[in-house]
Amino acid sequence: MADNSKLHTLLIKTTTRYLAIFLFFYSINSLIAQDQRIADSLAIYYNDDKIKGLERIILLEALTYNELNDLNLSIKYATELIELSEQANETNRIYNGYFHRGSAHSYNGNLDKALTDLFKSAEIAVE
Repeated sequence: MADNSKLHTLLIKTTTRYLAIFLFFYSINSLIAQDQRIADSLAIYYNDDKIKGLERIILLEALTYNELNDLNLSIKYATELIELSEQANETNRIYNGYFHRGSAHSYNGNLDKALTDLFKSAEIAVE
């Protein structure tokens, strides 16, 4: 019985840490203004499909962050950001992809997916 109590306490502490980290990064992220006009301008380059490699990852990061009108499009950008960042071993950008995709899922009302992505971003942040 004592082992279950220790496990439960450890689980609560770990969850609390992840939530604290998430809230910290979420509050910082909220202080910086998003701009749909930026996303609209960058979408031209995205649709042109000539930008590759790290430049594409940076483009996707900006699109994911600034896309406000179409949350499904933001989720699409974030998913591609995660995939390309994993291939390039860009840990910080993988974190950003999960964080922004989780935020978009949250605004879209899909809380299960939001929590999954936000916890994943918190795990990456701790590493």
